[in-house]
Amino acid sequence: MKHLFPLAGLILSANLAPAQGPVFDWVNGIEILGTNLGDSSCEDVKTDAMGNVISAGWFKGNIDFDTDPTFGVNTYLNSNGQQAGYLQKVDANGDFVWAVKLGSTGTVRLFGLDVDAAGNSYVSGYFFGTADMDPGSGVEELIAVGGADVFIVKINADGTLGWARQIGDVGNEVGYSLVLDDAGNITLAGVFEGTVDMDPGTGTTQLTSVGYSDMFVSKLDPAGDLIWARQLSPTTPGNGHEEELEHTIDSDGNLLVTGWFAEGFDFDPGPAVLELNTTGNTDLFVLKLDPNGDLVWVKQVGSSSSAGLVLGEGIGTDLADNVYIAGRFTNITDFDPGPGLLQLPPFSDGTYILKLDANGDFQWVREIVGNQTDVANGIAVAADGTSYTVGYFTGTPDFDNGPGTFTITSSFSGTTDVYILKLDATGNFMWAGAMGSTSTDFGKAIHLMDDGTLHAIGNYADPADPNLPELDFDPGPAEATILSTAANPQGFFLVQLTDNG
Repeated sequence: MKHLFPLAGLILSANLAPAQGPVFDWVNGIEILGTNLGDSSCEDVKTDAMGNVISAGWFKGNIDFDTDPTFGVNTYLNSNGQQAGYLQKVDANGDFVWAVKLGSTGTVRLFGLDVDAAGNSYVSGYFFGTADMDPGSGVEELIAVGGADVFIVKINADGTLGWARQIGDVGNEVGYSLVLDDAGNITLAGVFEGTVDMDPGTGTTQLTSVGYSDMFVSKLDPAGDLIWARQLSPTTPGNGHEEELEHTIDSDGNLLVTGWFAEGFDFDPGPAVLELNTTGNTDLFVLKLDPNGDLVWVKQVGSSSSAGLVLGEGIGTDLADNVYIAGRFTNITDFDPGPGLLQLPPFSDGTYILKLDANGDFQWVREIVGNQTDVANGIAVAADGTSYTVGYFTGTPDFDNGPGTFTITSSFSGTTDVYILKLDATGNFMWAGAMGSTSTDFGKAIHLMDDGTLHAIGNYADPADPNLPELDFDPGPAEATILSTAANPQGFFLVQLTDNG
């Protein structure tokens, strides 16, 4: 299922020599049949020790996991009318291995994914109603208690069910992020309402929300049994709002959590109170908890405008435990969470990449400067502090936030293209590449292997007009597209690139 199509090339600007940019290896597609792309999303991508690539998300309708007509076999799954979760595994060459569906009559949305040393996958998200979490011939039904419940599912390396757990009560609970630690323990970050038993096993550990919804961070053992659970709450009952949590784990097992919050919030999960109040509409937070779930520090970044937004969409750490956050902001924003002042004015919706040291102190911030929209959705960080940010853009932004200039123009006016931006550990621009078509394309997540191999996923739509340029997934001077028999295919892409320095 790998596709290497040299066509007619554009995308990388001429002032970037090929040796400086990423080398295209292969791309494959997951095709959404019909008109359900807007009700479907790819969310995360990881690799195992053998170089196999696992991606995950959710979909509605019919989906083809092996679109290459030369491969000879199509692999279809159907969501049965609602949204269902999916996992797909391809080998190191991009060839299809297996795909599974999670769900039955209820709605399933899958957000978090990680892979252990044995190649088993662990996923989390939320579901409504009844969901069959066994992708095989068996049945493992989870039934939501009230609104949405959190699910945690282990899928074995061969695509069969390991186990399934749930967390929930009468309110809505969502698991946004899942990361494994070095011992194989499962850490989760999400939100909940009301009184919820955070123990998915036979024990009971109840947390009760203070606000409209509270945040939770928890740790489970490799069998899915609770080790600890912590909550973060608004300081005023009924107030506060937070969404889209992401987290990672540093070399000492500390948890770094990011997201956004509104109004006043207590970020100490213990008996003490550490209150932060937003300066804008919604502010960014970066929270560090030790391996036992106790507070180490928390930092805040907010806009000087009451209408300003600062959102955290991705987080990573390097070998020295420096912290890198990528996200989106509007209005003038002070990105130094300490007493210093470093303001960035976005030209529209702006992308930022922020570096803090292991103590949460400001190191640097960079932005993508454009006059339309540029959004970061994920970041991958190497041991030496090199970072790779993925997202989407319109117009002609400048990806070099230093003294130089490096602009890329989106393929068609008003549509979005995918970008990947590389910075070194001091925030210097290294390279940027774009992928896309004259339709709307989004970069959603990125993963970095130790050998410098990159995997990025996102949504794509090939233009219906045959006179318009085809979708191009090679960020270099050649072009590469996804093979399909459809007139104007749409769905999810998975691309492998090798960083050439």
